[in-house]
Amino acid sequence: MTIVNKKIINLAASAIVATALVGCGDKTSAEYVDSANKSLENKDYKTAIIELKNAIKQEPNEASARFLLGKVYLDLKQYSFAEKELERALDYGYAANEVIPLLSKVYQKNGTNKSLFKLTSKAKGLKPKDLAELKFYQIQAYVKAGNDAKANAMIDELKGISGGGPYSKLAFVYDLI
Repeated sequence: MTIVNKKIINLAASAIVATALVGCGDKTSAEYVDSANKSLENKDYKTAIIELKNAIKQEPNEASARFLLGKVYLDLKQYSFAEKELERALDYGYAANEVIPLLSKVYQKNGTNKSLFKLTSKAKGLKPKDLAELKFYQIQAYVKAGNDAKANAMIDELKGISGGGPYSKLAFVYDLI
């Protein structure tokens, strides 16, 4: 092989690599989300977070990417990051009945009581178990704040939710205490 042929081969190889690298940046937001889902199936959270952030960089108002990122942060116990992303997912139109149960957990973990209390107005359409969980976290917040009257009213509401699962049963325990 001559020197000219080696240079042509090297130049061609460089062109192929450059084209491949440029092509990697042409993913759509939906493709980044799909890639993140695949990473999550393999429990590769770091890659999933990067993919979701890339999706958001391309489409900042992408509610599904923000919801999924918030969910990942919640799973990783990074509650302040989860709070930010889940709130934005809700603001950008992601289904409230999916966001609010996760957001109520995050607010409870962060001690963001005012935001926790405001969730009730957005809680239409929640499954009874999810509504019961939200009410239970609110009861805990009222008890911590020393607001027994509101806590008792919330306990009565929670006891009235049929299908509330363990949270409805916990309302009876709080009532005894």
